[in-house]
Amino acid sequence: SEYGGSSNLISPILREKDGNALIILVSDDHAYGPDFVETLVDESKKHPDSIIYVAGYNSKIFSETGKKVDNAKENDIIEVSKGVLVKPAFFDSSIIEENDNIKDTPNLLLSVNAHKKGVKLHKVDYNENLSFNKNKDNEESSERNIAPYYAIHLPSYN
Repeated sequence: SEYGGSSNLISPILREKDGNALIILVSDDHAYGPDFVETLVDESKKHPDSIIYVAGYNSKIFSETGKKVDNAKENDIIEVSKGVLVKPAFFDSSIIEENDNIKDTPNLLLSVNAHKKGVKLHKVDYNENLSFNKNKDNEESSERNIAPYYAIHLPSYN
C-alpha cells in the first residue's frame, strides 16, 4: 500500500510486533546531533507513556497566522521531521484509515492519532539538529488546511 509522506511513520508501526519497541522517526533533510538518539531514548525511559519530540506548534495559531509557535504547553502538532520517538502501542489500525485522507502530512497524522488515543506528548529541548528542508512550503501549505474533522481532535481547537 502507498502511505505517501507518512511511510516513515506507518511502515515501522505496522512491522514492529512489540508494542513497547522504540521507533525513532527522522528525515533525510536534517542532520542530527551526535547524542540525538541517546537523548530521545533517555527521555522515553523517564516518560514511557509519552511521545518524545523535539519541535512542535499550536495548530490553531498556525492555521490562523501561518506561524509555528513552539511552546511545549500549547503544542498539539508534532513536527515529525525534526525527530520524534514513538511506540507501536500508541497507535492502532485506525492510523491507516486516517492516512488515506492526510497521507502527505505526517505531522497531522501522528498528532491527530496521538490526541485521539490520549497519548501524552513530551517535548525535549535539543538544539544540535540542522535543517535542510527542501519541501517546507508544500508541507506548510497542506498543514494549514486542517480539516474540521481533524481539528476537533486537536486540543487548541477545543
